[in-house]
Amino acid sequence: MFSISRCVHFLCLAVCLSLMAGCGGGGSSAAPPPPPTNTPPSSSSFSFSVTTLDFGSVTTGTPKPLGISMTNNGTASVTVTQIAASDAEFTLTGIVLPLTLNANQSASGAVTFTPSKTGLINATITVSSNSGALGTLPVRGTGLQPLAHSVDISWTASSTPGVVRYNIYRSTVAGGPYTAIGNVTGTAFTDLNVTAGATYFYVVTSVDSSGIESVVSGERSATVPTP
Repeated sequence: MFSISRCVHFLCLAVCLSLMAGCGGGGSSAAPPPPPTNTPPSSSSFSFSVTTLDFGSVTTGTPKPLGISMTNNGTASVTVTQIAASDAEFTLTGIVLPLTLNANQSASGAVTFTPSKTGLINATITVSSNSGALGTLPVRGTGLQPLAHSVDISWTASSTPGVVRYNIYRSTVAGGPYTAIGNVTGTAFTDLNVTAGATYFYVVTSVDSSGIESVVSGERSATVPTP
């Protein structure tokens, strides 16, 4: 009687230990690792050849390009799908999208500043992939009002009696043909209708009270500064 009770007790204990061992073994199995993701380099892994692009002062309506390069400093390739400027005064050319940059690969282009207004203009150029922004480049420039040019002409008064006025003629070719651009009673004239960088050739005639005009004077030239 005593020996039977002892055996039953031992058997129950063994079964319990076996069940506990089975439960513990099932609970300790590790979950499978997540699949690797192919993410592009972060913005800190993407850089430009300059930290800020400063165009200085540019006359309105005049384009000024500056070269830049951008580099993928990450360990994985990345595809640039968009390059956008926050202000239309700045445009980027020379880079065809989409553009894939492998690790440590660079691409070069140019940013052009064409101010349409005066004053300081600040903007940001953002380079992006389908996953988001890769890098940003601050750019700035100052638009200037074009200078108003003119040409001043003066001559010695005619010694012919009865002169009442002088006719002024201009050409863009030495020796003419000339086009009349004005007349004055004095011996000086200002030509306001000139273009920066152009060269003009001037002659003057005298006119008496009868309307008789003299032969043209000697030719004088003037080159308008740029800008």
